[in-house]
Amino acid sequence: MVQLETVDGTALHAHADVLDSGHGIRTDTPWNSFKTSTVERFLEYCYQGDYSAPKPAKPLLATPTSSVDDRDSEDSDTEDDTVLRHPDGLDYGEVFFSHAELYVLSQTQKRSSLTALCLNRLHKALDKAGTVPVRPQFANNLSDLLFYVYEHSNVGLIDDQQAHGLQNLVSSCAAMHIKEMREECNLLMRWRRT
Repeated sequence: MVQLETVDGTALHAHADVLDSGHGIRTDTPWNSFKTSTVERFLEYCYQGDYSAPKPAKPLLATPTSSVDDRDSEDSDTEDDTVLRHPDGLDYGEVFFSHAELYVLSQTQKRSSLTALCLNRLHKALDKAGTVPVRPQFANNLSDLLFYVYEHSNVGLIDDQQAHGLQNLVSSCAAMHIKEMREECNLLMRWRRT
């Protein structure tokens, strides 16, 4: 058994042969740079050949609701119900980051099939979140993701060529939604100047 300590200080354990990607076990992997949930998804993929990502979160309503509307916490909402109840849109932040961070971890482990799967799932999540009508929460989530793929220290763990697929996908999506992201782009530009 190999112990993997995450950035949260959690120690996870895995069989050494599961961590061997055919190139030997990578002893230089900075497991302590990744969240526990990301390492758990990586191990889930190693053991089962697939991983699960979080579902989009329903943002808290700004105004109190009666108990009649308490069914908001149920998973039985239709897409139309969700749009009506959450006019700013669902929060896809954790969904986006789960795929992006696992992409980076899979690159450090030279797991090309997992890398491709992460990119594919992120692409689908971006498409789903960015469907018309695009909600303000999507622009916030996308700008956070854009910042992550270019500025987060974890992306620095992989070389530019490895990061290219992730950066290309996210920047292309941002370019397609530039109108919706106007305010976020202004904030990013002001931040870069400081």
